[in-house]
Amino acid sequence: MDIRKATTVDKDAVLALNKNVFGGLDYLPSYYDDFLENPIAMPFIITLDGEIIGYLCAFVVDNGETVVHRAGRISPKFQGKGFYKVLSQHVNEKVRERYNLKTRAMMTGDGNLKTQTDSFRQTNTLILQRDLVKYMVLPSHLKEFSGLLNTLPNKNVSVLEVKAYFDTEAIRKYLFPQDRMIVGLVPYRLLSSNLALLDKKNIVCVSDVKVDDEIVSGLLSIATFYKVSRPGYAYVLELYGTDMNSVRYHLLSHLDFIAKTLDDVVYILFFVDKQCQQEKISDVSAECGLVNWIDSDYKTTLECLFESNL
Repeated sequence: MDIRKATTVDKDAVLALNKNVFGGLDYLPSYYDDFLENPIAMPFIITLDGEIIGYLCAFVVDNGETVVHRAGRISPKFQGKGFYKVLSQHVNEKVRERYNLKTRAMMTGDGNLKTQTDSFRQTNTLILQRDLVKYMVLPSHLKEFSGLLNTLPNKNVSVLEVKAYFDTEAIRKYLFPQDRMIVGLVPYRLLSSNLALLDKKNIVCVSDVKVDDEIVSGLLSIATFYKVSRPGYAYVLELYGTDMNSVRYHLLSHLDFIAKTLDDVVYILFFVDKQCQQEKISDVSAECGLVNWIDSDYKTTLECLFESNL
């Protein structure tokens, strides 16, 4: 058995390990090359008798204090034999050689039964939990409500403009009550240095957040998109804030972007705070003719962030 840094040559073998990761919504086919070049990413493979049997990429965020494991996988014929644990421990050791790690953050869904065990909860703390609403949008469908999209004002903001929300206490507590922001399935603490780490090429930010007489209202929505292993794109949309009066504007704004930019079927993964009035999302979805997407290969209904001390 051997563990080493992943390389460009390993790509095809790694992607062939499991063709049904995340129910066909695997982001690694789109991000494999980026992970090799990203300064905060450390991708590794594990081999047995020269055969690649597993892959795991560590992302280091929060000024080098937090490691996030991404895109981890083991070949089905080697699962349940302890190889992933060995790989994970090795990756953490290598990250510690370069960074002063304090925390491991883990993003997962409700389908991960391990996270529901007492032994897991003894060493891992649930930081936040968000509901997931899923839609599938066909290119032909977007044309049906193009008139609605054309009436929207432009309230897109840059990722760096979000820093102002970190610096304003009332807004920060309203948008991010757990002091965490999730973008592209990666959790970040509210540090301006983290904003510089984000891949700006595939991020869409929309905001109508405002403060009036010390009352914060509006929403911030941040989306990332990428081609997935099944035909089409995933559009991962995180909604922050609980004032749902402008949720129509946000959903239509993102649909407008999808209509103008993506030319294939799009799977929208819409993550919202559990305190939101989700019936308003349902109303807007019905107006747009969107229906909840149910897929036997992707049953996740929750987004969960766990953290453990290292």
